[in-house]
This record gives sequence, structure tokens and C-alpha cells, in this order.
Amino acid sequence: METRQVKRLLRASAIAGGIVAATALGVACLRYSFAEPLVLLSYDLRSVAIHELLCRCDSESGEKSWIELFETGLRAFANAEFADAATP
Repeated sequence: METRQVKRLLRASAIAGGIVAATALGVACLRYSFAEPLVLLSYDLRSVAIHELLCRCDSESGEKSWIELFETGLRAFANAEFADAATP
């Protein structure tokens, strides 16, 4: 064999070997886990809509008490005090 043919054969075999090695590594990564799974830090993945009041009613009809309760809950939620924000 000529050196040119040997070089071509070596180059082709190196390419084929790389393809086989990359395919085997890809299949191994799909089939086997090499690390610990990621742990979710949040157990509640729902979105929470926060609505703010646009005006404040100072009438004595009882609306003032629930507005103050709403503002207290909103303030607690903003400070990440979720237990206090959920309880009236």
C-alpha cells in the first residue's frame, strides 16, 4: 500500500471510531444516570395573582376592616411571611 492510501485509511478509521465513540457515549448518557437528580426547592408551582386596591373607602359600613386586612396580608406576602399572609 502506498503512504497516501494508508493515510486515507487511517483518517477514515479515526472518523469512524469517533462516530462510534460519540454514539456509545450518547446512548450511555441516555440510559444511565451519572449524577444525583435535581431537587425542586418549591413544592407549589402555581402562579398567584396579586390584586391591589385602587381606592380606599373610609365609610363605616365595614369595608374599612377588610381593606385593612387585605393590606396587612399584602404586606406580609411582600415580606415573604406566607403563613401570616394566609391567615386572617
